[in-house]
Amino acid sequence: MSFETFIVFFFACILQTIISGLLSSMCSCYFPYLLSWRAYYVVKNKRMQEILIAGQRNRSRDSKTAPEDRNKMAFLGCVCWLINFFWTVSTYSILIYLYVMSIILPYEESIALLEQWSPIFMCFFRMEYLFFFCFMMILYQLDYSIGKRIYLRKPKYK
Repeated sequence: MSFETFIVFFFACILQTIISGLLSSMCSCYFPYLLSWRAYYVVKNKRMQEILIAGQRNRSRDSKTAPEDRNKMAFLGCVCWLINFFWTVSTYSILIYLYVMSIILPYEESIALLEQWSPIFMCFFRMEYLFFFCFMMILYQLDYSIGKRIYLRKPKYK
């Protein structure tokens, strides 16, 4: 693997990590009327809260998370972040391994190694990864919308 190829794949990994991170944080907003309201994870570190959990679902003011719930990560957000973490670590590990082995091994052996590992490495750049996050966004939207509709229909007793 040439250095130029490594740089292209490295920046592709960075772009994929940024996109999946943004989608994961959007799925992490906790609201008490989610259908999965009982399943959440409390993030204690303030800096990690800012990174992992978005403050609101979109730009409208009515989708802001309450201050007391901003440290809670919704269940679907936990799933997204776990898959994102393992996928990112695997991708970077294989990329660095292939680059280092292409430097260490003789040319013929490095070409054989790249031919052997390239299908495995390229599976990490498949669109199914982003389709997974789109599917999780749809599930989160359903969780949010149905839960909010049920919450708003409940009679308010004084």
